[in-house]
Amino acid sequence: MGWYVAHVIIAHRLRNDPEDCIHVWENLYLVEGSSYEELVEEATQFGMDSIVDDPKFRIDGKPARQEFVGVRKIIEVQNGEGPPASGTELTFSSFVVKSGDDLRFLANGDDVEVLYRE
Repeated sequence: MGWYVAHVIIAHRLRNDPEDCIHVWENLYLVEGSSYEELVEEATQFGMDSIVDDPKFRIDGKPARQEFVGVRKIIEVQNGEGPPASGTELTFSSFVVKSGDDLRFLANGDDVEVLYRE
């Protein structure tokens, strides 16, 4: 059995116009398993369990809902033997930005347009 990070996609959609303004969260879960199917099943359950059906939930003041979309990727934790520890690289993502300024905005946690590759 090994350790993996599952990237789970959760959508926040407006109740009256679900195709407008879809806010997307990518939640990361540490999972342990021995087969890809087992890992996807566990990650899917974590994603489903995270959904809260709250009629008071809003996006920009408008009624909205959460939706489990799927497991985007599963990355093996590169830690050698044993469980993850301090300093272990757990996962990665790959982006493309349009300029050096956008790169600095991304690194600062500012809003920036990115092409999410992986």
